[in-house]
Amino acid sequence: MLLTFDCSGSECTCSFQLAVSEGGCGCGQFDTVTIDWGTGPQLLQDGTSGYLDDDIAIVLEADYECSPASCSVQSYVFQFAEGSSSVQYTSTSDPAQISHQIPQGAGTIDVTVTAQCGGQACGAFSFTIHYLGVDKCGAWTDFDGDGKGEIRVEGRVVDCGGEIRLKRDEIDGPVTIQPTYGCGAGAGPCFYRWSVTGPGGYVGGSGDEAVRGPLEFESRAGGLYRARIEPVCTGQTCEVCDVSIAIEAGEEPVCECSRWGGIDINGETVTCGGRVTLPADEVLIFDTGYTCSGTECDTQFIWQIDGPEGFHLLEGSEEIRFRPPFVGLYEVTLTPTCDGLECPGCWFTMVVERDTACESRAFFTLNGRPDSFIIVGASEDLILDGSGSTCVTDYFLTVQLSDENWGEQGPPAEGYLTPEEGASIDHLDVRAYAANRGLELMPGNYYRILLGVTEPWHDVTKLVFIER
Repeated sequence: MLLTFDCSGSECTCSFQLAVSEGGCGCGQFDTVTIDWGTGPQLLQDGTSGYLDDDIAIVLEADYECSPASCSVQSYVFQFAEGSSSVQYTSTSDPAQISHQIPQGAGTIDVTVTAQCGGQACGAFSFTIHYLGVDKCGAWTDFDGDGKGEIRVEGRVVDCGGEIRLKRDEIDGPVTIQPTYGCGAGAGPCFYRWSVTGPGGYVGGSGDEAVRGPLEFESRAGGLYRARIEPVCTGQTCEVCDVSIAIEAGEEPVCECSRWGGIDINGETVTCGGRVTLPADEVLIFDTGYTCSGTECDTQFIWQIDGPEGFHLLEGSEEIRFRPPFVGLYEVTLTPTCDGLECPGCWFTMVVERDTACESRAFFTLNGRPDSFIIVGASEDLILDGSGSTCVTDYFLTVQLSDENWGEQGPPAEGYLTPEEGASIDHLDVRAYAANRGLELMPGNYYRILLGVTEPWHDVTKLVFIER
């Protein structure tokens, strides 16, 4: 509106011009534009720039006032431009709020926010984000202050790149390596990829999987062993530590294969090639009666079990304990090893039947793995399969923030599963279950997951770490 006053005569006159946009609404001004990267909203100024870490989520909120103030903003447009690429978000809320993921690495993003009033674009509030790649790596521990990173082998300190000599009588069981790498600030706990080669070639390691320490390998013969340890900090591989371990040759005990006798399973006896019927919902303890022939022999077993619904288990251990997850027919093959020498195995079948007076038992896997602790990626699905539980009346699920010691760190998202959730017990989305109860699973955190079944109550708890 333009007002013009004329007081040249005896009376003052006033004239004005009025421009009216669609719906009687025109452009006004931004009241506030804020940004939040997890530390609370920060007020932004038009035309400014700032610095943020990479690989974080930000939340922008814009509040624009059209003219006159009684008019509402029709929509907001947020545009993120980086080089030749751009991303655009549109919101019809007023004020408007959107979230955006800052990528990994380093770069510059130009952000423009516009509001639409009365059919016309207004505002064009702009600012620039410079994001910096954060090095998640830290350093190997320097125990003796000589400026070199070090690890412990059998409790003794050795420099990365150095060599340690061990006598055979100093080694009681597997050789133990204790890596001591500290990740950078803000990174998660350190995991390790490792491998050991010896006189006969590859000895052991973790392959492509990153694991926690300590690390162990068997030294069957004397000679030079080379260990390579790669620390992994929130997905970033850091400075490698190579050490050489010279083990003095000693007299190797002579171990030979023995013969199979009857196998006792919870008081039931089965011979190789035979069949045994066992009750469901029990932990089966196998007493093989098999002992290697020789002095100071280490008897281990590789056991393979195939059962109903495609169940397959292959493990190696000294003691054999197993809880069948389903009723039905199982094929079992036990293969003994005597100080690493593989001996003839024993094959038999088990028929697992449920007692009519069945007790409820909880059993579940996460992402198909029965382990009590697993690691998942930041964007990886977390799927619970509790269909292996038995005699279930109702399922109860708890998801709670934790730490590496399984402690309770925050309020749980928990409750009995709804009928819809119970119908998906073989592929339940844990992230969605927790989010529906007010808990968002965030990268860099541990979470306790407890599945309970009723009548009578029985529960199992597992731990998950979500990588950044």
